[in-house]
Amino acid sequence: LYLEAKHVKKLVKAGMKIKYLETNHWNSYSPALRRFFPLLHHNKFIVFSKKIDENYVPTKVFSGAGNFTKVAFKKNFENFYMISVKSALMSYSKQYSKLWNEMSTEQNKLPKLNSAPKVITNDPAKRANL
Repeated sequence: LYLEAKHVKKLVKAGMKIKYLETNHWNSYSPALRRFFPLLHHNKFIVFSKKIDENYVPTKVFSGAGNFTKVAFKKNFENFYMISVKSALMSYSKQYSKLWNEMSTEQNKLPKLNSAPKVITNDPAKRANL
């Protein structure tokens, strides 16, 4: 975690806006099931865009199975793709907007202390107390 934090600090110092996304959260798409089935995000993609007039238009997406680490690019045998299909660009751009605008948190709004999530159980009697 220390190494990741070091890189984030460099990005902030370079003027980038940084937000954080909880990757293990409750499924917000099904209120009836959200208490029992957590949803894991494991998004790894970069949307490249070009400014046209006052709007940013996606031009390419870089995505794949590998993490964005030195080892993934230099040593591992990972799958990465550079995508330029317009419909895929729009889908990735929409997903990025949702993650950035609706699901992420600015650093100054993060809790000061971490807390453990509630334990999921298959026991219906215990579910009522979650």
